[in-house]
Amino acid sequence: VNSLGFLDSEPNMAAKQPDEYRILFIGDSFVEAAQVGIHQKFHVLVEQLLQARFSDRKISTMALGFSGTGTAAAKPRPPLGFEGADV
Repeated sequence: VNSLGFLDSEPNMAAKQPDEYRILFIGDSFVEAAQVGIHQKFHVLVEQLLQARFSDRKISTMALGFSGTGTAAAKPRPPLGFEGADV
């Protein structure tokens, strides 16, 4: 559990660089993926695939998943550090 209370690695709170892309996934238990380790979660795999494809850029992903809710219940405000999320 990271400092924001989600089952993800600690978010990058540094200022976003011009060649950096941040992708935020918001959802329910499918995004939370409590049953698998962090390196097996889909957003981490997406990050690895995109980083391999776009090696000249920094790609980072973050997942805000909360079991028992749906995407309609997700809060529209991203956590600190992801205000400038590209997707």
